[in-house]
Amino acid sequence: MNYIKIYVNFLKKFLKPAKPLKIVFDCSNGTAGLIVRQLKIENLKLKIINGNPDGNFPAHGPDPLKKGAIINLQSAIYKYKADFGVIFDADGDRAFFVDNLGRQVDSDIIAYLLMLKGGFKPPYLVDVAEGKRPFYWFAPKMNIIETRTGHYFIKKMMRKKDIEFAAEHSGHYYFSAEGGSASRRRRGSPLAAGGKDFYFDSGIMTAIKIINAVSRLPYSLANFVDLLPQHYQSGEISVKRQASGVRLRELLEKIEKNYRKDALKISHTDGLTMEFEDWWLNIRLSNTELVIRLNIEAESKGVLQKEKKKLLTIIN
Repeated sequence: MNYIKIYVNFLKKFLKPAKPLKIVFDCSNGTAGLIVRQLKIENLKLKIINGNPDGNFPAHGPDPLKKGAIINLQSAIYKYKADFGVIFDADGDRAFFVDNLGRQVDSDIIAYLLMLKGGFKPPYLVDVAEGKRPFYWFAPKMNIIETRTGHYFIKKMMRKKDIEFAAEHSGHYYFSAEGGSASRRRRGSPLAAGGKDFYFDSGIMTAIKIINAVSRLPYSLANFVDLLPQHYQSGEISVKRQASGVRLRELLEKIEKNYRKDALKISHTDGLTMEFEDWWLNIRLSNTELVIRLNIEAESKGVLQKEKKKLLTIIN
């Protein structure tokens, strides 16, 4: 049985661009190339780079977040005058996007575009590292729920709240079975065997949803980005820490005490999240490494740099 063909035919059902687009896919010499090279439909011109699986990763490393990983993709976007580009990690479960001007698009903007144009009903789910605050800068009345970082916690919350779309700061985007609600899935969805709810994260499905969304914009992806309120991210900062759980709690308590009087909201969903008028932070212990993860986001570069310096001083 040709499982790749079955999967490609399944994906094609969702690929419905409203106008012609030219897309560059960088498959990072991972598994996604086996699939995306077969996604040939009218209205799409696909250029695939680094599409042959190779465990030596000759083009660049398997993680798109590493420095220099998107250089090949940026060059190809310029060369082919593409509408945007997508880069997958090695196993294809994460996707990152570069606009038509060669700029990497933040994950919260990609999530926001899918919330607007993806056909999903609210509420939407984000992890604490992505944070709710940026979406309130974009649209103050958005219905956003925040949960702990990690597949287990995100999928558990999707089931609990009947959520159709979720986004994780690390480039994972999650969908309910066939993008529908649990009630619709129970009426015979082939992805919900036995009537059970089914949720998945997929870099390729994310790319398909973004293709559809961009094709329905009256302007380019770069224009969409530029029309949003400007904001600045620290990126996820990892700080090695050989501390006990007690000392980590002491650190979080110290940060909370230092910032409490100015905070609009404080949450302990996963580590410590604090929201302020023009910036927010999340600090938590990694689920997979003995490091502390720090994310900061602000409406101005000056505020970001000032608060980043203060927090790193406290942590270190």
